[in-house]
Amino acid sequence: MEKQKSTKGWKKGIIIFTCLAVVGGAAGFFSMNKPEERISSSKWESYSPRNSRFLIQFPKAPEATADRINVANTLVTYYHLSAEEKDSVYAITYLDFPGVWKLLGVKKLLNKTFTKMIEREKDVEQVLEREISSYKGYPALTFRYQKAGKELMGKFIVVGTTLYRISVTYPQSTTDNASSKAFLDSFQLKQ
Repeated sequence: MEKQKSTKGWKKGIIIFTCLAVVGGAAGFFSMNKPEERISSSKWESYSPRNSRFLIQFPKAPEATADRINVANTLVTYYHLSAEEKDSVYAITYLDFPGVWKLLGVKKLLNKTFTKMIEREKDVEQVLEREISSYKGYPALTFRYQKAGKELMGKFIVVGTTLYRISVTYPQSTTDNASSKAFLDSFQLKQ
């Protein structure tokens, strides 16, 4: 009976995190109305939130939000950073998940998180990529999908008990994804 309660807790936590990740992605998705223009990622600056364990390059200072959510009967802080530049929205969301999630297994955690994100999205036209991989030695899931004339490209990365979602939303008509790829690849863990 106790094991069943524990299982329900982490499943609920995954669903809550996925909902928040989707809301963050959807907010960026629907806030884009500008004509297509590309910027050079060499003009970007590194950004590392205070007390964080990573740094990433944004085209400008990102807007930051933090919320406390109940995950598996534990209050967890969920962070979201995003910046809009011309025709694209660049975002990273992350949280430190309860250790009980590790019982699920990293690959299963990544797959379930992606599946829940797609289920919660409205009007997903096509999943173009979904692949378990690694990112700088850490378990990852890369993804790309189309939705209402836009495309979203990103990665979920698990580092210890932290789940990161790094994503870029841009028009499907974009032919040069260099800035998007540069943003995704700019994610670095602090030593």
